[in-house]
Amino acid sequence: MTSQVGRLYAAAIAILVFFVIWATVSARPWKTAAPDPRLQQLALRRQALKRETTLVNQVLALRAKAAASTSSTAAKHAVRVVTLPPLTITRTS
Repeated sequence: MTSQVGRLYAAAIAILVFFVIWATVSARPWKTAAPDPRLQQLALRRQALKRETTLVNQVLALRAKAAASTSSTAAKHAVRVVTLPPLTITRTS
């Protein structure tokens, strides 16, 4: 290789190969990533929320059942709406 252009091409190809190998090695595709602890905490929080949701739904169902049974007895009592005048107290010092 006595040609100057040939030397430039060889140098450019060598530099290109060097950077491609460097990028491949720095990416470490053979190494598996460790599980993120935040994702594990998120999964635990999701499970806790599911349990809490089922409990809340059970409580709401019991309240609805109790309200249905008391609504029949509440219908027997008459409800009277009373409007009172506003209470205003003004004092001077």
